[in-house]
Amino acid sequence: MAALLVVGGRVAVRAAVTATDLAACLAHAQMDPAVAHLHALRATRHLALGRYDLDLVEVATRGRHKVYWTVLMKRTLVPPPTPIYRAPMRARDMDVPPGAGAEHGLDQGLVGIGPGRGDKAARMLHRFATLPEGVFVWTRDRAGRFHLGRVSGPLREDASTPARSVGLTHVRLTAWLDRAFSEDEVPDAVARTFARGGRNLQRTHDDDAERLTAELWERG
Repeated sequence: MAALLVVGGRVAVRAAVTATDLAACLAHAQMDPAVAHLHALRATRHLALGRYDLDLVEVATRGRHKVYWTVLMKRTLVPPPTPIYRAPMRARDMDVPPGAGAEHGLDQGLVGIGPGRGDKAARMLHRFATLPEGVFVWTRDRAGRFHLGRVSGPLREDASTPARSVGLTHVRLTAWLDRAFSEDEVPDAVARTFARGGRNLQRTHDDDAERLTAELWERG
C-alpha cells in the first residue's frame, strides 16, 4: 500500500500520513534541499494487523518541492528458538546404572538432579531451578533410546523412596512424549553430547538441534 505526499523543500515537516486500510501513522520528516541523494525516513508503529515498517522515501524533485512515497511493509517477527538440554538424570554421588534415573523420571513425569555437595552443586541447583518452563530436555534410558520432554513445573524436593534410590531428589514436572527415538532420529548434536558422557544437566548450543527438536516435538 502506498500514498503520495508532496511537501515543501525548505521546511521541516510534521505530517500525518494516511492509508485507506490503516489508522493514521505519524511521520517525522527533516529535509535539506541541498542534499542530492535520497532520504529515507522511518516511523514504526504497532498496528492491529501486526507490526509494520513505514518507510518515507524521496523519489523525485519538482522544482522547489520534494515528492515522497510512503511504503508499508510487513515486518516478520521470528521468535527465538527454545533452548534444549541434556538431562542424563544420574546423581553424582550414587553408583546407579546409566538410564535408571531417566526411566524413573519418565515413569513419574519428571526431570531431576541429585543433591550434590559444595558450591558447584549449589550453582547447578540454582540453574536447574531457574530454567524457564517450556524448555526442551533430552534423556536416554537403559536401552539407549532417547526421550524428549518439556519442563512444565517449578522445582520441588522429592524425598520418596524411588527418588532416593536413583538419587534424584530435586525435580521438576515434565511432559514427555510417549514415543522414544533411536540415535539416528535425534539431532546429531544431541547424540554427540550423550556420547561424551557426563552426569550434568547441560544446555546443547546448536541451532540445527534446536530447530529439529522443536519439529520432533510438533510431530509428537
